[in-house]
Amino acid sequence: MIKKPEEIKKAITPEIIQATRLLFEAMAYTQTIKPIVEKYQQEILDKYSFRMSAKMADRHGGEIIKKHSESYMMEESDFKIYLHLLSKAHKENGFTVEKDCCPLLVAEHMERKAWWALAELMEPITGINCKDLYSLKHIKKYKDLTLKMIVNHLKNIGEKI
Repeated sequence: MIKKPEEIKKAITPEIIQATRLLFEAMAYTQTIKPIVEKYQQEILDKYSFRMSAKMADRHGGEIIKKHSESYMMEESDFKIYLHLLSKAHKENGFTVEKDCCPLLVAEHMERKAWWALAELMEPITGINCKDLYSLKHIKKYKDLTLKMIVNHLKNIGEKI
């Protein structure tokens, strides 16, 4: 693990800089499409009033699916209709994804992959293996601190992200 600032300067390689750029691009893309996708997901749910399966309604005390995060509780027939409507909405909003894939989930997956790639490159510098962080809260904090360290270094050397 590197401890001195001058060692960090030497350790931040072009690969780390490129991985940081890719992560920022993935983060920006995710943040750009998230409100678009969530809007039409909610519009579809509001318009069609899909029902929870009987088993789920008993467990969760509800009957109508009100949020996308509850869609796994739909009756199978409703879920197939919901997926079809989402697929149509994806295309109408300019997204090209595989059948039954959500562009937001694809973007979030790309962002996670970019982060893990950067985290692996940063392990010799930070001494932290991201796989040892079990809490999402700790992973987010480590990600934030790592990005701040890299961005501060790049500012100091006049490099742009």
